[in-house]
Amino acid sequence: MARKKRKRPPGEKRLLEVFRRAGRPLLLSEVLGLLQVPPDQASWVQEGLDRLLARGDLVLTKGKRYGLTDEMNLVAGILSVHPDGFAFLTPEGGGRDIYLKTADLKDAWHGDRVVARLEHARGKRREGRVIRILERATVELIGLLCQAAETYYVEPEDEHLLFNLIIPPGKLAGAEPGEVVRARVTHYPTAHLNPQGEVMEVLGPVEDAEVQTLIVVGKYGLPDQFPPEVLAEAEGISPGITP
Repeated sequence: MARKKRKRPPGEKRLLEVFRRAGRPLLLSEVLGLLQVPPDQASWVQEGLDRLLARGDLVLTKGKRYGLTDEMNLVAGILSVHPDGFAFLTPEGGGRDIYLKTADLKDAWHGDRVVARLEHARGKRREGRVIRILERATVELIGLLCQAAETYYVEPEDEHLLFNLIIPPGKLAGAEPGEVVRARVTHYPTAHLNPQGEVMEVLGPVEDAEVQTLIVVGKYGLPDQFPPEVLAEAEGISPGITP
């Protein structure tokens, strides 16, 4: 008996075409049926769907159905949070920014890549709400270590980051309240839990001039070291003055 030829995994372009032809969200089993892929080879399709989800081309509904974002009134883009709490989403596919109220951010932070649902338009302004966070922008931050009762937390120096990062007592790295620290996010917020992190480096007292410089460097993502090739070239320069 001849061995059954194994089908190659469908490309992302072909997967998107399946959804466009269907004109509605699909279950994984429906996608497999339309592609004529047997269940024992579903991993290939699943990997393609996961890539499309990560890119924001598809979204997974509560009913475990996959749908095209651009056909479900959804938009993927980068979030810009204002210090007053509201935000704007810049669509990846172009077009006008989308306004989001504080209550519609769904624990998303400044700079995050998200999928938002368009709710309505007021005049020329489109409004929406975040339904999924695709990619987190903030991994580390600089802020002031504070204490309230038995709880330690870092208050970010970046005014666009509107949260306090809880630091467990065992993750303080010797830092004291009132000092500026560099902290790493270990747990992002959920519906029931605040974000948590750990202190990576103690920068020093907030009033210190050098610490203030480090705050500016960290806040705007400025380089704080010369590239290796620049350092190598500098080492080859004679310290003397050539007449």
